[in-house]
Amino acid sequence: MPDLIRRITAYSIVLLCISSVADAVELDGSYAGQCDGTIQCAVEIANHVDVSVIVADRLDYAKKRCVVTGHLQRSDNGLAGPASGGAKLFVVGTSDGGVYLNGVPRAACGMNLNGYYGAIGD
Repeated sequence: MPDLIRRITAYSIVLLCISSVADAVELDGSYAGQCDGTIQCAVEIANHVDVSVIVADRLDYAKKRCVVTGHLQRSDNGLAGPASGGAKLFVVGTSDGGVYLNGVPRAACGMNLNGYYGAIGD
């Protein structure tokens, strides 16, 4: 009987840790990526699930050259789901506050937009 109580206690602690880590993954905000000198690339996450991958003019962010959008679902590791342009996006938070984006086909905007995006601070 004491062995059973120890196992139940151990499992309870593990479940509490897992649920607190899962709750801590709340992706939201703006993130900047590395693009060539004539454009800027960004990921914007609103309402924790609405994702936009943006390619804009280097000097005027309002001049969008390409936008891939999707209403994603929360997953164990971040966000995942279908998006415009035939994309199936995966967005995972990183330990430094950035995000890693995967699933945007090159054809969606004519370039590779997958990779690391750092948080844009205030």
